[in-house]
Formats: sequence, C-alpha cells, structure tokens
Amino acid sequence: MTAELKFNLDNKEDEIAHKKCVIASEMVQAIWNVKHNNVDLTKEQILEKMHEEFEPLNIDNLTE
Repeated sequence: MTAELKFNLDNKEDEIAHKKCVIASEMVQAIWNVKHNNVDLTKEQILEKMHEEFEPLNIDNLTE
C-alpha cells in the first residue's frame, strides 16, 4: 500500500498544509518525549516542557 500527498507550493494554502504535514511527525515525537520522560511533574511543569519541545519546531509560523 502506498500513499502520496501532493502540494502546489506556489499556492499559499497548499504551502501551509505542506508545512503542517512535514512537522507533524516531529510534533508527535515531542509529545511522546514529554509524556514518557516527565511523569512526576506538575501540570505547569509539563506545559513548560511542551513549550521547550515545540519551540525549535517553530510552530507559531505555520501560517506564514
């Protein structure tokens, strides 16, 4: 079985969708890291760890 995603990177909406797809696996890994490596933290500490994991992914710029 194969799957193929095609994006027209000259189209702004497709470009944004492409960025989201590319970063999705990195986001899943970041969530997994926080979930499995920080079991004794408070909710506030977990949120800070999430921020630390997501910051290098530059997710705030996925719509630009």
